[in-house]
This record gives sequence, structure tokens and C-alpha cells, in this order.
Amino acid sequence: MVCHGDELTVVLMKFLLTVCEDEIISIVGHEGSLAATFSVLSTLLASADNGKKMLEEDFQLMRCMLKVLEAIQYKHQLGRNGARKLLNRIPSTTRMHSDIGPTGDDIDSGKKTDLESPGKELPEVSKVQEGEDGSGDNTNGEAKELQAKEESARCNDELDQCMLTSLHESLHDLLGNAVLLLPGRQDKHPAKTLQYLDSQCNHPRLDCMIHELQDVTIDNLCPLKVLMELAQKYDFRRLERILDSAETNYS
Repeated sequence: MVCHGDELTVVLMKFLLTVCEDEIISIVGHEGSLAATFSVLSTLLASADNGKKMLEEDFQLMRCMLKVLEAIQYKHQLGRNGARKLLNRIPSTTRMHSDIGPTGDDIDSGKKTDLESPGKELPEVSKVQEGEDGSGDNTNGEAKELQAKEESARCNDELDQCMLTSLHESLHDLLGNAVLLLPGRQDKHPAKTLQYLDSQCNHPRLDCMIHELQDVTIDNLCPLKVLMELAQKYDFRRLERILDSAETNYS
């Protein structure tokens, strides 16, 4: 695979650039392909020649990685809020008819409900639960349909979460190793990827990268510490300021 690294890199980067063409991207439906792409690129990056081309002579790989990382972190946030959003989608009528007994309005008004009235038989109680318009059957049907939809959504969410986790892991490894390769072999000229991080990458995406690499150590090297040293070396003040302002322990 490494022997054909140049050809593979061109194909994989073309795919990444297509997915990341828009400013705000969606990774839905691309999780498996992106995970495989990042996994292969991790292997190719280990080659000195491929690593130099992807990081020192170009910045598109880093740009695509941070765009995908931003989308992943956003999906994680949606996942945490999913249960609350699902509850908010339950129709109020379904919640109302599922309650058995007098409502607060009935109690406060001092009126007796059908359940409280003497001489009422069981069929009358069923009428109260169903409502005057006989909507009880419809309500039960709606509740069952909602339950089925929730179960289907839960299964889909579990599958999506597995694919998202695989993508996140492959990107995490590639990003950490890519940062460690940024020093390169030429001390006089910084890699184009490093220049991109300082002058073109927006602050929120840099924050995504900092959050992802926080507390990460690879072969006793901390990617964020290496990045800070490079920013100071080449006088990249914006990048240095953002790294310095983050509440991160680089040691």
C-alpha cells in the first residue's frame, strides 16, 4: 500500500475534499467511508515522503480533519440532547389522556368529576378516560405508534453511535500523529499546515482540535506541547495565543 502511496493519497484526498467542500459539512452517510479513509491515511502518513506532501507542502488534510472533527463533536452534542428532544415531541394530548383521575382544573373549580359522583358505574368511568368524542382508541393507537417509532429510533441511534465512534477513533489517531509530524526536516520554513492553523483556521475549529488532543500523549510526546513550541519558534502569535488561552495542561 505504501508503494502506491501517491496514487492512494490523490484518491483519498479527492474524496475528503468532496465531503468537506462546503463550509459547514454533514458526515451523515459517510461515517464508514471517512473512518476507512482516515485509517489508510494514518498508514500513509508514516512514510516520510507522503507525510511531507500531506503536511509540509499542503494543508488540505488538516483542514478536512478539523471540519470532520467539528461535525463529530456536534453530533455527540445532539446525542446528549436527544432524549430531551424526544420527550418534547410527545403530543400534549397523548400525555393528557394517559393520566387517569381528576385534573387539577377539576379539583380547583370545586366541581365533582365523574369518578367522584355517587352511583357511577364502571362503564361511565371508561367514558371519562376515552373522552366525550370517543378518542380513547385513537389515543392508544397514537401511543403505540409513538412507542414503535421510539424503539426504531433507539436502534438506529445505537448503530449510528457505533459508526460515529469508529470514525472518531480513526480521526483521533490520525490527528495526533499529524501534529507530531509538523516539525518536519526543514527548520527554516514552517509547514503549510502550520501556517494554515495560524492564519486561516477559525477559532472554533482550533478549539475542537485542542479539546480533542487534550491530555493526549504519543510516544511520550504531547501534540499540543509540540504545537505550542512550533508556534513560538515561528512567531505565530495568533496560534500561540489561542493555545495559551485554552485551559489545557501541555506537560
